[in-house]
Amino acid sequence: SGVSETTTSIFIEVANWRAAEVRRTSTRLGLRTDSSQRYEKSLDSQLLKRTLLRALELVVELCPDAKVIGSIQYDGPSLDYTPLSISCTVERINRILGTELPMKRITSILERLDFKVETKGDQLNVVVPSYRATKDVEFEEDIIEEIGRIIGYDSIEPASPKRDISVQRKSNSLALEREIESTLATLGYYQVFSYPLISENFLAAYNWPLPDANHQLQVVNPVSQDHDLMRPSMIPSVISAVESNQKSFEEFSLFELGRAYIPDEDAFAREEYHLLLGKFSRNESQMMSLLNTLDTLFRKLRLPMEILPFGDKPNPCVQADWSGLHPFQQYAIKVRGKNIGAAFTVHPQLLQKKRIKGSLHIAALNFSELQNVEIQGVKKIASIPKFPGSRFDCTVVASKETPVGDILKAASKAKAKEIQNAEFVTLFELPDGTQAITLSVELLDREKTLSGERIKEIEELIVGNLEKAGYPLKAG
Repeated sequence: SGVSETTTSIFIEVANWRAAEVRRTSTRLGLRTDSSQRYEKSLDSQLLKRTLLRALELVVELCPDAKVIGSIQYDGPSLDYTPLSISCTVERINRILGTELPMKRITSILERLDFKVETKGDQLNVVVPSYRATKDVEFEEDIIEEIGRIIGYDSIEPASPKRDISVQRKSNSLALEREIESTLATLGYYQVFSYPLISENFLAAYNWPLPDANHQLQVVNPVSQDHDLMRPSMIPSVISAVESNQKSFEEFSLFELGRAYIPDEDAFAREEYHLLLGKFSRNESQMMSLLNTLDTLFRKLRLPMEILPFGDKPNPCVQADWSGLHPFQQYAIKVRGKNIGAAFTVHPQLLQKKRIKGSLHIAALNFSELQNVEIQGVKKIASIPKFPGSRFDCTVVASKETPVGDILKAASKAKAKEIQNAEFVTLFELPDGTQAITLSVELLDREKTLSGERIKEIEELIVGNLEKAGYPLKAG
């Protein structure tokens, strides 16, 4: 019989079929054999001619009358082969194995395994035989493993890793994240974790606008159809968490630090680092408490924050035309003069649609711009005051367009060292179209007890400052 390219291709196909069959059988039976390990690796192309000649030799032995006609023909990828060469040193081999093997012993072991070794000082240049260069021996570590296998693993003395252990300084991003988590946990907020993979149906359930199809970050091979889209916002996820928990609790606060994937005209989609806070109550509004939480949080982070009317400018976290946004209770959050998010009340119609009985207030903040900002200042631990303090509450009248932050600034500008903090308590609308805003100012002297006269003096100073700024006390 003649040996043609057809015969060669048959041998290749048989070899490939044999390799696949052995792999499948090994997996099905859960057996690890020498044969299965050999066929998990690629076949050595340099043995093709030798294998073919051996097969013909067996044919001739079985059929003495058979005649071999012609020469070997090959039609396929080039079989040109460049031997794989790996460099290593005696010092590194001994350091990893924990041994003191001499150069002569190492060379002897490798040569007996059919490796070719060239030495130059402490350096070894090891040429791997073709049948071991088929995804078997590829790196310096594979050479060291071969030496360890021959000398016996039992002869290697166990030792702990020898490396320096040094304290790593937290990155600015991690320090910011830890500070946020610590502060909010202290204020009674529970941290939640939601899945970043959602679906269009999930967004539609919360009336959230679907991303443009040209900028939709969609998974090609999703685990399920309910998790085929990277979320463009974390707000629906937080509402979903409230929806699940409101059945068991009448009032609670939660927060989540996570990623949102925002459609982008230039970069298709961009990943942003968001912080979401949510306050739910079945009986009363918690909007003022949420704003006070933001004030406390940014004071801890030592970042200047402003609470302003929503305005006409686009908000980075929520669209002004989202039907889930309350038409009146909505505020823009600015840090260092830049709009980073919003605090708002979720529209009652959306809550009714999701069967959430109560009021829900959310703050959505984009921390991407601040993620790598180093937290300034040093934390100071103050001792517990030895002397009692006092609290002064007052209600002022202002227009609906007046930011609460401006009123707090006016109250805090009173020149008195005893003023510790000014907080916003509540507001309510007046019949004439203005609004009444209640503030609470904390007074404390760490050196002595405040006298009634001094308290009265500070109160008059605060009220005078408020009136000068255009915020008179509410009559009656």
